[in-house]
Amino acid sequence: MAEALDAFAAALALDPWRESWPVVLDGAAPARDGAWHLVDRVGASLPLEAGDPWRLLAVTGGHPATVAAEWSPRNGLVPLTVWDADGKAIAL
Repeated sequence: MAEALDAFAAALALDPWRESWPVVLDGAAPARDGAWHLVDRVGASLPLEAGDPWRLLAVTGGHPATVAAEWSPRNGLVPLTVWDADGKAIAL
């Protein structure tokens, strides 16, 4: 999570009007604490977009996985693809 946010900050320094940034998060698990988040191995989290996380949950079973997403401070993480336990990419 920290690397993803650092990369977004660097991109904003070059283009202050950028609204989103692609990220790939390894070992991210969906979790809910009032709202849905993706949580990494050290406990850092980013909020998921206000939407339907059920397909992501169905693929991961709530366990850590690799997730490709688009990060936006306004919208949160928008998951695009998750890799299942067999390494198969599943479009979300």
